[in-house]
Amino acid sequence: MLDLDNTLYEYAPCHAAGMAAAQAVAEENLNIGKADFERHFAEARIEIKARIKGQAASHNRLLYFQRALERAGFSCEVRTSLQLEKAYWCAYLDRIRVFDSVLDFLDDLRIAEIPVMIVTDLTAAIQYRKVLLLGIDGVIDGIITSEGAGIDKPTPIIFQLATERVNEASKGVIWMIGDNAEADLRGAKQAVGAVTLQKTHTGVEKASDPSIVDATFESFGELRQLLQRLSNLSISDKRSALAAG
Repeated sequence: MLDLDNTLYEYAPCHAAGMAAAQAVAEENLNIGKADFERHFAEARIEIKARIKGQAASHNRLLYFQRALERAGFSCEVRTSLQLEKAYWCAYLDRIRVFDSVLDFLDDLRIAEIPVMIVTDLTAAIQYRKVLLLGIDGVIDGIITSEGAGIDKPTPIIFQLATERVNEASKGVIWMIGDNAEADLRGAKQAVGAVTLQKTHTGVEKASDPSIVDATFESFGELRQLLQRLSNLSISDKRSALAAG
């Protein structure tokens, strides 16, 4: 199982590009300055997430932008809200780049006949577009989104659905690879007893609880090497090898 956002690509530069594009539209259409726009957006994001916590819609940028404009004093700016969302995602997706060695790692898994499921929060439409742009649609076996599951990670159902979609996965060791210690790693370990691997890079908070992380890595090249080392081990030895780093 693989998380998508900030695991297979870096989220921060994509979000920054999206926000810059949206802010330019807000300033041009409604004369909202950068500082005010960022403040209203941040407040709107917190408000929306609190109101519909745990649902895929809690990540919806259109809702964030609509509420941000309302907080800025504009009661009904449907057209501009849609323009902001479009500008954000166009710039975001234009910046998206898969991490080095991800495609090679996925090819290794395919050759080894190891099924791969993307397990991700957010709505299906935008996550599918990311998968296509990252070029991984041909080397995965399926995608479970929090929209399809009905609730965000770390709720067990999203991980259970992923393993049920690929029957072979339940017969051996299940890996969960992600950046978020709680949502990805603790969630998968508690839900399906997964071996957990945390992708770390600038801005990622390393897990403070060592019991939920079996290994950490910075490059997917490291995972390729790990996969090669594990290929000749028995199932019972693989978890020990991961725990030992």
